[in-house]
Amino acid sequence: KQEISRVFTTAYMQLLTFGAFTKQVNTIPWFTPLTSALTVLLSETTSRKRLGKPIFFLSKDKAKEYNKRNKDSKDKSDIKSNFKGKENSVKEENITDKTDYKLLKTDTPNIFTSFKSLNNNTTSKSFGNNKPETKEKVNEPKKEDTKKAIINAKTFKNAIIILITGGFALSFLKNSSFTKNTKFMQAINNFKTFCKNKLYNPIAYKDFEISKGEFDKIMSSLKEAGCKEIAEGHEFIKNKYGKETADGIIKMYQSKLSSSKATEAINNIAKNFEFKAENNVVIEEFKSSIKVAIEQNKTLISENKFENIAQKATEIMQKKGMKFDENTLKSLIQEIGNELSKNAQQSAIQVDRKLKPFVDIVTEPFKFIASAANLPFKITSSFIKILLSPIEKKAAKAMVGEAQLNNLEKGIHRAVTEIFGPQKAKQGHINQVIFANAMEQFSKKTMPFRKAQEALEKAKNSNVSKEELSKIISNFNKEKENLLKYVNNAVEKSFNGVTQSGNKNTDLAMMSKLASSAVTSAFLVADNYNMVMIKSNGEDKENAKETANERIIQRLSALFYQTLFINWFNATFRSTYNSSLKGMTAVVIPNTITTEILTRKSIGMPIRRKTLEQLEANEEKNDNRKGFLGKYFKFMRLLTGKKPLKDRIQKNKPDKNIVNSNNKETTNLLEKYSK
Repeated sequence: KQEISRVFTTAYMQLLTFGAFTKQVNTIPWFTPLTSALTVLLSETTSRKRLGKPIFFLSKDKAKEYNKRNKDSKDKSDIKSNFKGKENSVKEENITDKTDYKLLKTDTPNIFTSFKSLNNNTTSKSFGNNKPETKEKVNEPKKEDTKKAIINAKTFKNAIIILITGGFALSFLKNSSFTKNTKFMQAINNFKTFCKNKLYNPIAYKDFEISKGEFDKIMSSLKEAGCKEIAEGHEFIKNKYGKETADGIIKMYQSKLSSSKATEAINNIAKNFEFKAENNVVIEEFKSSIKVAIEQNKTLISENKFENIAQKATEIMQKKGMKFDENTLKSLIQEIGNELSKNAQQSAIQVDRKLKPFVDIVTEPFKFIASAANLPFKITSSFIKILLSPIEKKAAKAMVGEAQLNNLEKGIHRAVTEIFGPQKAKQGHINQVIFANAMEQFSKKTMPFRKAQEALEKAKNSNVSKEELSKIISNFNKEKENLLKYVNNAVEKSFNGVTQSGNKNTDLAMMSKLASSAVTSAFLVADNYNMVMIKSNGEDKENAKETANERIIQRLSALFYQTLFINWFNATFRSTYNSSLKGMTAVVIPNTITTEILTRKSIGMPIRRKTLEQLEANEEKNDNRKGFLGKYFKFMRLLTGKKPLKDRIQKNKPDKNIVNSNNKETTNLLEKYSK
């Protein structure tokens, strides 16, 4: 009841909120996860309220009050369940009689408890035949000394500190001028480049190619369908960035100016500039001006506009007070442009291969683990950058001569640069990549129209009946209308920032899942705590805390797996996920099933319902496993601090001399007291 209530309340609330705040959902990245968390919070609260279940952590007094409130209905239910169906049992009307019920509750307070205990084979007391009760010591299994969980508040805090410290150390090694040019760092960078360019890229990506004939057909179809401007726009991009081979293949290219090549180009220009410079300070300012121009205008490089970068560099030099006569300025702009152009390499635009999702299945978990380990440092460094952003903005202005830094600001800027590296300007979207992806879609979407076009041409040149020709023309007009509708929808969507999301679906899904899971986890931990407090009538607070701590650790491990698999499935099958609601469902269902199974399997929990005996057998099986799995389950137990079931549930053996297993004797005894 609670689950059904929770799920439907969440769905209804999200339908209302996401519908009412469509613009915010599609434009503000944090709005969706925040709304998801709030709706889950409301549904978790209302579903418990509706069933009279506690919402927050119960105190000792509240647990007693909760039990007292439900006592009468529970007592009545327990009496019925224990007496009903027994041989020679008391009739239901006798049990519900007020006098008899009062007798059972007051005059013989231990009878019902004792009988209930006999039924469950967990009692060490007996009664009957007016004999005095006897007691024997029961051999109780000794509790094994279980170690505390490896993951607790202290270790969690220490781990965060280590990850943040390690993050700063690695960032310094990567970006600092003292270390980044060392042989060690160069070796690491070379290894990363080798893995990316020689191993991953050849399997995951291919150069974009389209035949000139196919491209011309697509553009012709667009023009015929009434999309002349769209066709001309794509032809402009093709002419600007495309390269045609002898076979008539069009490839899209972008220019890349690597950091080493850029440095080489700047040094070459500086050498030729030395005779014009007064001192080394001027040369250094000259070099830094070109560096700034390159960093701030990355898009110009991708568009082969090296002369524009040279113009930007000379503007920065002039702001710094470096003056040139008109002829020197022109020759300098030409010299910088030529040198940068010479050092830039042309590389083909790459598109995904069909094998990429299967390659990502292997690589994504490692990327996720690395990003999860980097998260504490990322949050801390972002916070530091926000605090220091006014100084960094002033430092950026100082580089072009529009501001001046004092000694403290210089020191802070130097430290930021050494630890985090130079601040890079954001790159614009490269329209060649959009073009490459668009061609694949246009090829598919124009195909029905092209076939209808060919059929019409063929019909005109052959003797077909008027009726047949009419059908062909009707089909041609229909396909033309469909193509025009598709193009217009695509154009409208590209400018739609209200009902069309500008954020990545896969990222939003992961953030929303994490936000809602975090809220649900808090309630689940409270449920586990409250369960022990209610059963112990508020007396066993220590065990309640222990149970809650175990649940926290289990939920943390579950959240880890959930995040891993959401990221894994959504990133790997991104095109399927984004294609349609059916595609999204096709990814989400196996993702959820895999996550739920592995989160349980990872801590040795069974997937289906089990009896206590089956649970103990499963636990024993995991404990006795050999090899990797055995070590893994033992490690998980140490990690979570989970106690074995045999230590958590005390089984008191009944006294054989006192408890008679004969059902007849028991029911006769019951009959006697009920009369």
